[in-house]
Amino acid sequence: MSPTCSRPMWTAGRRHGVRFGRRTGRSRSSGSVARSRHAAGMTVLRTSALPASVAGLGDVVQLAFMWRDFEAGLRFWSGTMGAGPFFVIDHVEFGEVRYRGAPAQLDLAVGIGYWGDLQIEFVHQHNNAPSIFHDWQKDGREGLHHVGILVGDIAVAERVCADAGASVLLEGTMSGGRGRFFYARMAESAPFLEVIEPAGKLLNGFELMREAARNWDGRDPIRRTGR
Repeated sequence: MSPTCSRPMWTAGRRHGVRFGRRTGRSRSSGSVARSRHAAGMTVLRTSALPASVAGLGDVVQLAFMWRDFEAGLRFWSGTMGAGPFFVIDHVEFGEVRYRGAPAQLDLAVGIGYWGDLQIEFVHQHNNAPSIFHDWQKDGREGLHHVGILVGDIAVAERVCADAGASVLLEGTMSGGRGRFFYARMAESAPFLEVIEPAGKLLNGFELMREAARNWDGRDPIRRTGR
């Protein structure tokens, strides 16, 4: 078990690698995050910012960032923070995706690596389709975009979030039967919450990346895997 972080991780400065939703010349603060324990082989985080009912759905297993310079983010987290290696998919394949109830055509790149057992993700949107990614950066933000949890029943999780007053903004499926997801907004001053109901293929991919991090010697920190 690691000690509790003494300052809110999502408002730490760039030298800590974690910035939540900063606009130029401004910073935000909400809640506190502490690394807590291991579950199902993953380092997890607990956050006091979430309502108890939502926090009870599962521990945070992913921190996901958007920087204006996607590659710089990957280099910082691999070179300075020691996370990685990062596996980059330049064009993620989705099934059906809806943003605010309307069909959405997302063209995303993601880079995923592990910092110990905690998953670190960077996201970049190639196109200008409305989404929680495009609209967030259009508003001048960068830093910690969302935190992710894994659940066994996404319908139950959606009801819990709705009962807590959270609005589901983006939802969809991943191609190849890899699972379903949604993103909810808990509060204006907090990161989005990504809820994933993973299938075996997705979990297997995560395990391969985590195993690569355990055995990583620091070489080849950014690895492109195709679509």
